[in-house]
Amino acid sequence: KAEKINFSDLKRSKNFILVEKTFRNYMTYFAHDHRIKVLHGRIENDEITTVGVEGVLLFGPYIDIFAGKYEITIKGNAEIFNHDVIEILFTINHGALVLIQHQLNNFVDDFSAKFILEVDQAYSYFEVVIKVGGNNNFRLKSIDINLLELYIN
Repeated sequence: KAEKINFSDLKRSKNFILVEKTFRNYMTYFAHDHRIKVLHGRIENDEITTVGVEGVLLFGPYIDIFAGKYEITIKGNAEIFNHDVIEILFTINHGALVLIQHQLNNFVDDFSAKFILEVDQAYSYFEVVIKVGGNNNFRLKSIDINLLELYIN
């Protein structure tokens, strides 16, 4: 069984230097970050916004993640009514494996949606995929990825 280590405790240990060189425990990706790819949308006023087309709005950042517990926060603004849905997927290997899938619906205005992701092994090509309906008015401001606990095998 993997040992769970709180990241703030790890910072005080001699092993922290190895981890810090490989992965920062908190990363923010903004709309203009080249690692976030926009498919059915556009970048406008430092936000990724929908253009009335159903499908994948954005994906990325294609990063390596360690085994551990993460808090992922999606920040933006949206108007989602009735049966409209925003799908948020956390995948690896260019979408080959969906780790978690969430749906957001029926809300208006600024939001900060937090999700917990636990992975029991390291993965490459981790990405957030956001899918929208054709009637959604959605604007992404940022994606935050925070490593809460590092699992050591």
